[in-house]
Amino acid sequence: MRALAAACIVILASCGKSEEESAPTAVHDYSKPMLTDAHVKNLVRFINEDKTAVDFLFRGKNQTAEQFIAFDEAARRFGFKGRYECLYVKSHCDQAESYLREAEQLDPLIKNSEAELAKPDLSPDGRKFAEETLARWTALKKSYMRGPAEDVEVFRPHREAYQAAVKKAQGP
Repeated sequence: MRALAAACIVILASCGKSEEESAPTAVHDYSKPMLTDAHVKNLVRFINEDKTAVDFLFRGKNQTAEQFIAFDEAARRFGFKGRYECLYVKSHCDQAESYLREAEQLDPLIKNSEAELAKPDLSPDGRKFAEETLARWTALKKSYMRGPAEDVEVFRPHREAYQAAVKKAQGP
C-alpha cells in the first residue's frame, strides 16, 4: 500500500511535465560531454545554498517520494531541468574531479622522466629506460580519463569552489 501511495505521488508530481523533464528515457551516456560553466556554477550554488541538495546528495538513504519531489523542485529553482539533470551534472563533476586528482599524482613522475630525458650525458640505455618510463606514466594518466576531456576543462576553473562546497556539505 505504501509503495502504491509513493508511486501515485511521483505520478502526480510529474503531471504537466514532458516525458523528458520527468524521467530519463534512456541510460545516460557518460562518455558524452555535458558540463557547461552554468551547470557547475548552479551545482555549487545549489550545494552551498539549499539544504535539500545537501540532504539528498550527501546524506540521502532510502529517500521517500516526497524527498524526490522536493529535490526535483529545488533543482529546478537552481536552473536544472530537474533532478536527473542535476544528478548527471554532479556525476560528471565527480568524474572530472577524480581524473584531476589522479592525474596530479602522476604529474611529478612525468616531469621527472622528462627532466631525465633532457640530460645531455644520458647513456643510450638510460635514454631508452627514461623514454619507456615516460610513455608508461603518460599512458597511465590517459587511462584515468573516464569521462570526456571537455568536461574536465569546463570543470577545472570551478574545481576549488566545488571542492569547498562538497567538503562543507559532507561536514566534519
